[in-house]
Amino acid sequence: MKEAWVSKDIPISDTSDINTQRQDQLAAKEEKLLHHKSQSVQKNLPRPSKINLTLLRQPHEVINEIMTAEELIKKEMLCILCHDAVVHTATNQVSAKRHHIALAKKYIYEPIPEVDIAGARQIIVDEVENIKNSAGYSHLSFKAYCAIWDEGYKEVLYIPSQARVTRASISHKKERLEFYQKRLESNRHQMAIVVKKANKLEKILKRLFSSYQLDAAGIRKQFDEVNNQIQQTTYEYKTFKELRLQEVKAMERRKKPMQENISYQMEREKKLKKRYFHLLSQVQLCRLK
Repeated sequence: MKEAWVSKDIPISDTSDINTQRQDQLAAKEEKLLHHKSQSVQKNLPRPSKINLTLLRQPHEVINEIMTAEELIKKEMLCILCHDAVVHTATNQVSAKRHHIALAKKYIYEPIPEVDIAGARQIIVDEVENIKNSAGYSHLSFKAYCAIWDEGYKEVLYIPSQARVTRASISHKKERLEFYQKRLESNRHQMAIVVKKANKLEKILKRLFSSYQLDAAGIRKQFDEVNNQIQQTTYEYKTFKELRLQEVKAMERRKKPMQENISYQMEREKKLKKRYFHLLSQVQLCRLK
């Protein structure tokens, strides 16, 4: 019977090490697959619940090369949106998944090689730099960027009844009124949500800080009492201090009359003693006779 042996040079892997290595391999594979997905899926950004096809122009409306490029970009964007809605369905896209599947059959998604994606990114970067240099935006400040953003955002007008987005400068008065009504309703709804959250937070804060508020009220009451005592004591101190000054001044005025009175009394005492001894001597002489 042959004996089993294990070479000391070959390390034996632990089960935990094997599981960790397997998890690392799966994570690297998922990261590699995620790298080929769209940015909205990679960064878990919000996506529309329903894809709007009204942003595409009719064929007779495309009159120049810029519009043709815009339509190609829009079609590619719709293709990516449909693919992400079917393959990587978001929580708000579950109800319209059948609609997205039908659109995905119309707008077929074709994977693009990494080399072409890198080349497209470089072209975009070069074009952005070219636009910046030609328009003088190479050193665009944050304030100017905000102004441009606000100006462009004001042109975006969503029409709820038609479920489409248009420009505010070419929209009708009825469409603008509908947009502002929808915006007001949305703001009211948002304010109601914020008020509800604020009330909940207020109740939680009252429950958490009720004891602290009672302690603070008691300490505030004690502080007010001590402050009143300090003020009363300060008034009494200032009053007695003023009385002392008045008494010191009055002592200087009363001192001289008192000294004169004492001197007068001492002189009178001397005279009375002298007269008393004189009378006493006369009485003794009378007794001797």
